[in-house]
Amino acid sequence: MSAPWKILVVEDENIVAMDLRTSLTGSGYEVTDTVGTAREAIDSAQRRKPDLVLMDINLRGEMDGVAAADVMRTQLALPVVYLTAFSDEPTLRRARVTEPFGYLLKPFDERELNIAIELAVYRHQAQREHENFLREQAARAAVEERALENARLYQAAREAVAVRDEFLSVASHELRTPLTAMLLTVQGLERVVQRSQDERLRERTARVVQQLGRLIKLVDSLLDVSRIKAGRMELSPEEFDLSALATEVAARFMEPARENGSTLIVRAPDRLVGVWDPMRVDQVLTNLLANAVKFGAGKPIEVALQGDDAAVRLVVADRGIGISKDKIASVFERFERAVPVRKYGGLGLGLYIARQLVEAHGGRIEVESEPGQGSTFIVQLPRWRPDSAAS
Repeated sequence: MSAPWKILVVEDENIVAMDLRTSLTGSGYEVTDTVGTAREAIDSAQRRKPDLVLMDINLRGEMDGVAAADVMRTQLALPVVYLTAFSDEPTLRRARVTEPFGYLLKPFDERELNIAIELAVYRHQAQREHENFLREQAARAAVEERALENARLYQAAREAVAVRDEFLSVASHELRTPLTAMLLTVQGLERVVQRSQDERLRERTARVVQQLGRLIKLVDSLLDVSRIKAGRMELSPEEFDLSALATEVAARFMEPARENGSTLIVRAPDRLVGVWDPMRVDQVLTNLLANAVKFGAGKPIEVALQGDDAAVRLVVADRGIGISKDKIASVFERFERAVPVRKYGGLGLGLYIARQLVEAHGGRIEVESEPGQGSTFIVQLPRWRPDSAAS
């Protein structure tokens, strides 16, 4: 059985108020209070929270029933039924503005009172349900609108990324040929300049060759990214000695490491033969060593190789600046950097390409790092997997 509706009676004539309380109680309602002034009515409504207010229009005091009803409606969201014996036209116009839920003309009988209360309460409940429905609809529409806007933004971002990738692919292809020709020309010039007695000219020519080589490597990285995105990164697996390759790649970094104050040590068995793409494994090791030299902070760098019949493990470790924990998860993503680009440069592609190449061989790559303690990159490769194309 549901709880009885709670009624607040606002009537400044005590006899009428007591008669109303008796009638309401006899009809099964709960009378929360009977008060005689507008101030008392507002205070009681705030404290006792009735379902309905029976309000005499003509109350004594500085506020009449119409003013009190306006507060009930606007601030407390309570339905009001007016009680009145007579009222002047201006007062009735004010009463209509407060949107009452009914009028009872004194004197009234118990049946009229019950009908007015029932109609007022049910109408108020229906109105509240309708308002809640409208709010829910508005909230749902707002969510749907945000979802549509997010979908539009997502689509726009995807299109922008596609345009960027297409531009990088075209630009890389267009740049590669003239850069290669330019490098060959400058290398020929360098051989001539080496016979010159002008040391400054020789140094400047060497710097030009070095910068052109660096630029070609950046273009090659962009080409690799475009091939990976298009699923065209092909492998050419063959049997070779990984120990010999690691020693050869490390030799290319001995001088850059020395210039940065680092020693470079290779620990590998005499032979470690398997089936991989030698050019791509060279590229992985080159990218890892380039990072170790760049971020090694002049401290020792180590390349370690070991393997069994099924797999090999390649480790490149430095003791440099390390990677913060919040950056570790993203270092293998495209165009991601764990350091400020203005200080260290680069496109943020080396580790991304390394991961793609390792995974194309059926392997995996991971990193262990602490800021200020250095980074250790670990590559696991199946030893005899003859994959011919990247997935």
